Amino acid sequence: MRTEPTIKNIPPSDFISRLVEINRMKIYGFERFVFFPGMMFNSKEKWWGDGGLRAVSHEGLDLCFFEGEGGAKFRLDETVQVPMVYDGVIVHMMDDFLGKTVVTQHGFGDFRYGDMLSLYGHVHPDPHLHVGDRICQGDVFACLSDTTGRPTLLPPHLHISLAKAWMLPQVRVLTWKMLNQADRSVFIDPLTVLNADFAVVDYDRSVNVCDLYAKCSYVKSQADT
Repeated sequence: MRTEPTIKNIPPSDFISRLVEINRMKIYGFERFVFFPGMMFNSKEKWWGDGGLRAVSHEGLDLCFFEGEGGAKFRLDETVQVPMVYDGVIVHMMDDFLGKTVVTQHGFGDFRYGDMLSLYGHVHPDPHLHVGDRICQGDVFACLSDTTGRPTLLPPHLHISLAKAWMLPQVRVLTWKMLNQADRSVFIDPLTVLNADFAVVDYDRSVNVCDLYAKCSYVKSQADT
């Protein structure tokens, strides 16, 4: 009988430091990510629009807002490049309501090859990215989707999920509808392996967060001139 691997067997990832590095987030004096409660793993709240409850609890973590020195507020946008969390193989790409989701298999320690999946939602994959490609930890494979014109008030952001592959159907047939209906024990809190400094703040529905948090590409363009 097979012994199920534990979270302790998953090594920490340098995903956050790599994300900061490749997107030159030190220009903003990057200090920490900011999350609304609805952005956190397993939350049942929405963090956009008029709020309310999600249809199912959140399968992952939403990365969007961050603070710089002195509490300056910034947000990720469609120029942000997305690195890989661990060495892995691209096994699936599927549509989501803001772009594409890239699914990668990983194996390490006493995890068999492919026993853990990482899912990167709301991205625009590199046009040369294909199923079967091997991607090294930290390599860029996508950028965030531009949500302009989408029927939602959600700004560009990265949804990242970690999942136990052996508890899911064959990966090539996965859809978000299937994932939404999956047992919540399938998913692993990304913050257990992402080395991230963060703060959780209340979501103020009376404030337009897109005005409160400056697009990082605007600040970057000012720094380059």
